[in-house]
This record gives sequence, structure tokens and C-alpha cells, in this order.
Amino acid sequence: MMTSTRREAALRLLETTGMRKSSYAPPGVHLLWRLGIDCPLPHFARFWSVLVLSGVYFGIFWGLLMWLFMWLSSATSKSLLFGSLPLAACFAGGFFGLGMATYYAYGRKKYQLPLWNELS
Repeated sequence: MMTSTRREAALRLLETTGMRKSSYAPPGVHLLWRLGIDCPLPHFARFWSVLVLSGVYFGIFWGLLMWLFMWLSSATSKSLLFGSLPLAACFAGGFFGLGMATYYAYGRKKYQLPLWNELS
């Protein structure tokens, strides 16, 4: 099945579940589609891929945000910026990724949705 056809079938299937559109088709996925990257919807992706992608995404932006706030504050220590800040960003990304992967896996199981490759 062509990917755009698969995407339309997945959207139709998710519309029948009663979920909000922002839950099953998040803005980040729409942005990737507009950029020409045809990625699966999160409910149809594997647990580990959602964990890694959302964790890396969140960890990078959370780390940059924390770095900006620490850079703007007057009590900035170089050991804090280069030591514990990257570690804190990794933990934040890991916990966020785990939460999002669990949320989408629970939704896939609750609504008995297939994986992206099994979608017909």
C-alpha cells in the first residue's frame, strides 16, 4: 500500500475511535508531513521508536531551554552548565519518551489498532 494511502486509512480508522484529532495526529506529525517526511502516526508506531524519537526531541529542546535560563541567570557555574545540565536533559528526555510511548501503546491496545506495517 502506498504510504499516503496508508496514512489516509490510518486517519479514517482513528476518526472512528472517538479520540480527539490533536491526540491521534499531533502537530509535530503534521509538520513532518508538510516537510515531505511521510512518518507513521504515533498510535501505529512501535513502542521503542516512539520512546526514542519523542525522548530525543524533548531532551534536546528541554536542555536548550534549561541552558538558556541558566545562561540568563547571574548564578551560572561552568561545572553546572557542562556537567549536570546534559545529564538532566537526558533524564528529562528519557522520562518524557517513556511516558509518550506508554500513552500511545495503551491507546493502540485499547482501540485494537494494528502496527503501521500491518495496516491495510
